[in-house]
Amino acid sequence: MTTTITLNTKNIGQEFVESIQKLFPKKNVAITITEDDTNDWLNNNPTYKLDLLERIKDYEQNKKVILIKETEIL
Repeated sequence: MTTTITLNTKNIGQEFVESIQKLFPKKNVAITITEDDTNDWLNNNPTYKLDLLERIKDYEQNKKVILIKETEIL
């Protein structure tokens, strides 16, 4: 079984360790920690990045504000 857990390091405590022990009782596990860059999708897509930078520029210059529904960005 493979499980991915995404969390902020400020939330790591004894409960985290106990939850891993419950998920994998009496098992050897390998834990790999990588920084989760939630902006990877943006940085790897020049079109999205350019569009966002233009929207930020327009907002800062008080030209216009574009409202985006959450469903449009997922």
